[in-house]
This record gives sequence, C-alpha cells and structure tokens, in this order.
Amino acid sequence: TFQESAPSVVTGNVIIGSKVSESGAQGSHGAFIVNDALLAQAVSAAESAATTFAGLTPTASVQSQFPSNGSISGNLTINLVPGVQNVVDLSSFTLDNGSNTLTFNGPAGTSLVINIAGNFNMHTGNIAVSGGMGALDVVYNITKPTASVTTMVPTTGVGILLAPDNNINSMDSSTFAG
Repeated sequence: TFQESAPSVVTGNVIIGSKVSESGAQGSHGAFIVNDALLAQAVSAAESAATTFAGLTPTASVQSQFPSNGSISGNLTINLVPGVQNVVDLSSFTLDNGSNTLTFNGPAGTSLVINIAGNFNMHTGNIAVSGGMGALDVVYNITKPTASVTTMVPTTGVGILLAPDNNINSMDSSTFAG
C-alpha cells in the first residue's frame, strides 16, 4: 500500500507494482505508473547501488564535520572536498533543528554519499546544497533493513533517499526533492 499524509509532496512520478494499492495517497505527486518489470529493474539497480555505496571508504575531512551521533540540531554547513565523491558513515541521522538548515557545500562535480546504519529521521529543519552542487549529488544510503525512515513536520530535503529494504514514512508537510 502506498500511503502518505497530506500535504506531503513527491516530485515526479511514482512507479508501483500491480499488487500495490494507491488508496493511501493524499499529497501532491506525479502519475502512478503500474509497471512490474520496470519496478523489478529499479529495485535491482537500487540494491546494487546500496551495496556499492556501503562499501566506500569515508572521507576523513568530511566525516569529522558531522556530529558523532548523526544528530543535527542547529545551522550546519558541511564543506566537501571539491570535485570528488565524498563519503560519510553515520550510525543514524536525525535532523531536528527547527527552522535551521543543514547545507552541503561543494562546486559542480562534487557529490556526497551518507551511509546510515540506523534510523533516518527528518523531524524539523531543512537540507540544502550550495556552491554548484545539485539535489541529485547527495545520496542517503540506509544500510539497515529494519531502520525507521521518516520525514515529517515542516521539513525540506534534497538528495536521493536510497532505502530499498525500508518503509519510508513521509508525513505532515514534508518535501524532499531528489
């Protein structure tokens, strides 16, 4: 079952399998596309990418800029190594910083993979990119199949949320572009 709480926003189309009910859709989104073969191909590609990303070595200078517990509670800018793929390993990720913003800064050609071994929770706050990076230059790779993956309250995020084995709960005015 595809479920969301209005007024959540999914930018783009939603690909679902033929056994999925879309009756729980309440927010804004593109078309529902029922295509089992395309969905199987996407799942295979996502699982392969998740495995590859999980095996990458962290970038020490970027890893040291994150709080050790993965909890962001105020304005924070993470300056990335320009022009390369940056990698961070976190035990969990929690964005609970009111109206503050977590910003990933790097010029075009810079990317960031955040491997998250536990829960991913965006409670309040914003995630942005600057310096030339785009929304698709950030990947949040959830590596634990039983982890909670939640976006809620008035949050905005950018990036690719890669959680092929997890339920994703998007609630209460959350917006995620990527």
